[in-house]
Amino acid sequence: MSDTRYLITESYIKTLYIVMFLSILFSILLIITFFSRISAKMIVKPIKVLVDGVDKISMGDYSSRIYLRSQNELGILKDSINTMAETIDNEISFREKIEENKKRLILDISHDLKTPLTNIQGYSESLTLSQDLSSETKQLLSIIISNSKKANKLLNDLVDLSHLDAMENPSFSKINICEFTRELLIDYIPEFESKGIELEVDIPDEIILLNINEQKLTRAISNIINNAIKYVKISPKLKLCIYKKANSVFLSITDNGNGIPIYYVDEIFEPFVRLDSSRNSKTGGAGLGLSISKAIIELHKGKLFIDKTYRDGARFIMEFPLK
Repeated sequence: MSDTRYLITESYIKTLYIVMFLSILFSILLIITFFSRISAKMIVKPIKVLVDGVDKISMGDYSSRIYLRSQNELGILKDSINTMAETIDNEISFREKIEENKKRLILDISHDLKTPLTNIQGYSESLTLSQDLSSETKQLLSIIISNSKKANKLLNDLVDLSHLDAMENPSFSKINICEFTRELLIDYIPEFESKGIELEVDIPDEIILLNINEQKLTRAISNIINNAIKYVKISPKLKLCIYKKANSVFLSITDNGNGIPIYYVDEIFEPFVRLDSSRNSKTGGAGLGLSISKAIIELHKGKLFIDKTYRDGARFIMEFPLK
């Protein structure tokens, strides 16, 4: 009887130990869960808020701010990030204001200068019609007229570039870029023939529709073609290609001129950037043509760039999105 009672007592004690162990283990798990939730609330969630805020700022939304109630190191980090974003936002606003003032100044000066320059050109051309002028005077007048035309062209380019930068919603229409380019090239045939330029065209016989502004895109392409015509020399050649790749249409214009020095490639589309005298001494260009072309292509949601791998001249490539 005593042995049976002993066995029952021993079994009861073992069961009690197991229950106590499980209770303690359960309590520990509850405590761990409790502290993990507190940790998540105090550390993980604030970090996620910080990461989300930094992601927005890194994507260019410098007006975004991180709102986080925390007095520890995370709070200090939050304040530093917000201060940085505010500084960048203010700097961008300041630069945009300066850029806007610069464009307005250019437009005002251009308009103010255009009338007197036009008058100078008109009066000079009228004077050349006089029969009483010496050959020396006529030569001086021709120089005045030539320089007036160059100055007028520069002013027109400045005005156009300023308007392009400010333009937000130009009118577009669905146009077959292949046929559009063929028609544009037809106007250049007499000039190509007179200058002995060999033209090679690789345009597919298919309809590739793009949303374009015909007048502006004509100017963008013409600027690049005119640039090529100026700089091709011995056995001049010009090649124009249109091809599709992925979701884009590419239009490339290649010449066999002197090419673009590698150290100018990243600057060539900036206003007033001109290459060395070997490419500009006879052209009279002001360095705005490529800037205007780039602005027009970007109005079409496209890109204009130089093929850096091409070494036998210059190759300009325009990329337009199909969708």
